[in-house]
Amino acid sequence: MSRSPLSSLASRLSNVLGYAVLRLVSLPLGLLGLERGSAFMGWCWRTLAPKTKRHPRALSQLEAAMPELSPGERDEVLSAMWDNLGRTFAEGMLLDRLLKEPDRVVVEDETLAAKLQQPTEAGLGTIFVSLHSGNWEALGVPLAERGLRVAALYQAVQNPMLERYLLAQREKLYRAGMISKGSHAMKRIVRLLRSGDAVAMLADHRQARRGIMVPFFGQDAPSTPLPATLALRTGARLVLTRCRRVGPVRFAVDLHEIAVTQTDDHDKDVKQVTSAIQTQLEAWIRERPQEWMWAHRRWSREVREPNQEASAHR
Repeated sequence: MSRSPLSSLASRLSNVLGYAVLRLVSLPLGLLGLERGSAFMGWCWRTLAPKTKRHPRALSQLEAAMPELSPGERDEVLSAMWDNLGRTFAEGMLLDRLLKEPDRVVVEDETLAAKLQQPTEAGLGTIFVSLHSGNWEALGVPLAERGLRVAALYQAVQNPMLERYLLAQREKLYRAGMISKGSHAMKRIVRLLRSGDAVAMLADHRQARRGIMVPFFGQDAPSTPLPATLALRTGARLVLTRCRRVGPVRFAVDLHEIAVTQTDDHDKDVKQVTSAIQTQLEAWIRERPQEWMWAHRRWSREVREPNQEASAHR
């Protein structure tokens, strides 16, 4: 059923307004530059975000996942989290400038990084898997600087004007293109990996529809099986990445290769590799909880502290 002219007009106006707001926000950031723009937006988010409805969810999930933290420590973690997200937003609006200063993003393991610049012995590419920690957008900078052809899997936004703007900002980072999640994404990714190119994706969000349940902070969480499925199907190398914030708009990238073993039980293999991915992501989050996005709903239901979980089944 087609929409009414009034509904279509309202949708177009909403798209224009959303695009205009983003551009208006990006203008002062451009004038401030990388470091001052990042600091300003960090302050804005740190000041305003705790007053939103996402803050109680973030606090609830942090309390359940890391009950060993004191109330004061949790407040410090979440304040730093909002600051980091504000900074990441600003730096995302200034990706072109970050690309011009690639020394701001340093890869810790240069030996592994050099290895990743080459296809596998079978001529296959690499699956880069990351999480919403530090500045995940900056991970594309060292990949582009090294000349890797990387495609990024992303969730399209509904506003076509915003979509075009955001894609244009990222096209220099991902030379193999941006792949929107959808029915044709899998075929395109497999084709790229088999041609020796790389694919980057995030794996820390709740996968409600097609996720598989694996442990995450002591409780089963619906997690994406896509990285494991791709690695098992193609034989491509599977590498986890994170981008730590180590100074004003300065980052260190960690790389961790996941061993992928194939047996006659495909479903078991997928679950084992997916579990290994989530275990490493959890370890990274525990190291730097202030840099992870606690505000998104990671579990299928409200998480409980381990002692509460046990009591509920008595």
